[in-house]
Amino acid sequence: MFKILMPVDFSESALNAFAYAAQMTQALHARLMLLHVVEPIGGDATMFVDEGMIEDEMQEAREKLDQLVREKLPNIDPGLVDIEVVTGFVVNKIEEMVASKEVSLVVMGTKGSNNKLKDIFGSNTYKIVKHAECAVLTVPQKASKFSINKIALAVGLHEKENIHLLTVLKHLARHFRAEVILLHIKKDKDVSMDDDVSPDAVLWLSEQLKDLNKTYVNISSEDVANSINEYAIKNGIDLLAMSPGKHSFLYQLVEGSTTRKLVLHSDTPLLTLPADY
Repeated sequence: MFKILMPVDFSESALNAFAYAAQMTQALHARLMLLHVVEPIGGDATMFVDEGMIEDEMQEAREKLDQLVREKLPNIDPGLVDIEVVTGFVVNKIEEMVASKEVSLVVMGTKGSNNKLKDIFGSNTYKIVKHAECAVLTVPQKASKFSINKIALAVGLHEKENIHLLTVLKHLARHFRAEVILLHIKKDKDVSMDDDVSPDAVLWLSEQLKDLNKTYVNISSEDVANSINEYAIKNGIDLLAMSPGKHSFLYQLVEGSTTRKLVLHSDTPLLTLPADY
């Protein structure tokens, strides 16, 4: 069964992402796991623990999550929703749950184009995108309505794409009968489009996605992040997807500011996998 993990810190961006994840859960007939993490007071610098205060906060969080499920998923089978309220650190607990519960997809909220990089939960979101051993879907606040009709997959086309990402993408594209745009961005202006594309990589990708409604789009640009965002906005893309592999032109997206910009500032939901998965 497809399993969706939704960390909820009750911020506006997290509540918006919850509404998005709730709609996705119903559409996919998936299992939804809600996670709230109560962090030690003062963070890992002091590790001060007031057990009574923490227990009160945990109980309040459980009640809020129960209420969210009743409001957003009134008709869902209760057996398909799990609520976890734990103590610890957000990133660590998400990674532990991904491994122990065989999570298919983590859904996390971001503030989108107006977000500041110093935003705490945004920083946690970026860490999860880099390190979680499963697909991660980041949902900006402007993406309040769930819809997957058009998916844009950013591809290098000179090596094979991440098979794990393609598995999740194919699951979504088939279920929603979505159009898939394979978006290739040539960054080096001194290299021709033909030289930047491997025929073997194109054939392999076409075979992997053979049963999907897909088209190839080539763009030349030195600003990868802006080009992806602009294409998404101009063409009504519902979901961006990418797998920045270590040997791909997209590797810069993991190690540099470009992925952070896409994850925290894009107004289009972004599906990704870490480079080393």
